[in-house]
Amino acid sequence: NCFNIADIDFPTEPPPQRITVRAADDTVKGSYVFNRVFDDSYGQQDVYQASVQRYVADFLDGINVTIFAYGQTGTGKTHTIAGPSDDPGIMSRTLSDVFVGLGASGKELYYEYVQIYIDEIKDLLAEDGRSDLKPMERRDGSVFVQNITSHKAVSAEKILEDVEAGGKRRATRGHDMNASSSRSHAVLMLRLVEPGGEASRAVASMFVVDLAGSERVERSGVTGKAFEEAVAINSSLLCLGRVVVTLIENQNSGSSFVPYKESELTYILKAGIGGNSKTALIACVTQAADSMSESVNTLRFAMQASHVKNKVEKKEARDAADAAAAVIAEKGHALSLTDGQAIVELSNGPMELHGHWTGLSDRVVVLLPGLKLEPSTLKGLSDALATKGCEVLVPNLPGNAEKELDADMSALFALFDWLGLAQPVVYGQDWGAIRACKFKLLHPKRVKFVVLENRKSKMDEKASKEAMRRGDMSVFGGAFQWFFDGAFPSQKDPPPGNNMKGWKWKTDFLWPCHNNGKPDVRKTGSVAKMGQWYGKIAKGNMIDSFSLTDDDIATQIASHC
Repeated sequence: NCFNIADIDFPTEPPPQRITVRAADDTVKGSYVFNRVFDDSYGQQDVYQASVQRYVADFLDGINVTIFAYGQTGTGKTHTIAGPSDDPGIMSRTLSDVFVGLGASGKELYYEYVQIYIDEIKDLLAEDGRSDLKPMERRDGSVFVQNITSHKAVSAEKILEDVEAGGKRRATRGHDMNASSSRSHAVLMLRLVEPGGEASRAVASMFVVDLAGSERVERSGVTGKAFEEAVAINSSLLCLGRVVVTLIENQNSGSSFVPYKESELTYILKAGIGGNSKTALIACVTQAADSMSESVNTLRFAMQASHVKNKVEKKEARDAADAAAAVIAEKGHALSLTDGQAIVELSNGPMELHGHWTGLSDRVVVLLPGLKLEPSTLKGLSDALATKGCEVLVPNLPGNAEKELDADMSALFALFDWLGLAQPVVYGQDWGAIRACKFKLLHPKRVKFVVLENRKSKMDEKASKEAMRRGDMSVFGGAFQWFFDGAFPSQKDPPPGNNMKGWKWKTDFLWPCHNNGKPDVRKTGSVAKMGQWYGKIAKGNMIDSFSLTDDDIATQIASHC
């Protein structure tokens, strides 16, 4: 029994649940959070009601819907989607509910049923199983399948009869992991159409997808034609993974390209996994110890897919807690802080962490303190961020000198990987700001937004005069000279140094504008002008931080989460 399932203390009913995967020696192989987890004490109706039923109304309201069953062969994907006649699965229950609401929608329903086998689309409603089907894209981006058989629906029973007949034409093969394994993806496509309209011009589509098994070729023991099948299955699932990753990245990059055309599977599902759509992914796993690797891979894929936030054009009142639970991400390891602290073992050594962490929110902020400063120096800011609903981590990075910046970067990247942090907001204070900039330059897709603060120049009148008497350049943001390769800028509006070459991202740039410790509201003094030079290099939204409190700064940081 390598799974442990536990409810999470979260204000929804039922609450989200955590699966912790343990090896035989009790080491933790992964910890993952999902909206709901069903063990074998639950029935088909329980799974349907909790994971799919609410999407029927969305479909009838004109929103595209996709229902996936994903996992290695033999874990119950086909049982979950189809089920036996005496205990029907998602497909039968969905069709029954669709027909209950179809009359009130004023629309007509058409259906199509295909298999994708070695990246070839086969018509499972055609008696000859024709395979001259091709997905085609219109100028508006919508996709339809050319030459496909499309039937007008008269009843749920008739659709199920046709699906059963089509299922007998579906490719299966026995191998070491399953005596009768589906070697193709099967997709039932329901098309909601205006009266008298064409199925290829649907108002909305629902895709019910039974994916072929995702297992390692060496474990399934296949050769010859079966080996070719397995490679094609894994290739199309890999394409599906790439589409999911791209959708996640595009949420913050603003890019619109998604590689739907890399496989026939993702191409025909385009309308149902991006844009105006909702998706339910049911991950099927086994507790068998010899399948732990496959189970962990399935859980990781499902957790990754839960990051995708499709833009639904019909805005309805969504359950905020369900939405929050759906985007929780913990890829690989669970973190628990005791009295706001923990030590984690990373690939390059132990790291001390401070902050506030529950693992329940995707609003993550990483705070980087200045050189030789303990994480506790940012406690006030960390506490303020926690009150605004943010997960906060303050790592104690190993570098004690500016020349150890590379070591800091290696440690920070190891932490991000260990926790599975995809795109947190990163705040850096003084030399911590330099750490933040360097990390963004090295790993641009791993940081959502950067907030930089010059805290060291925030001085009262006495401290400012003393610093000027000593010739202390910290008054003018000494650490930020890194922007100019460590040299004090010798000209007005200087160009960036090599350290900042390639910087192209906007930031919030917090700079204390003052004249000898007195507020410089008009930003006419030398300190403010120096900040404007640095801020321009960082493409910063320059904010006068002289009078800002930790709570003010926390509000600014949290606005980017």
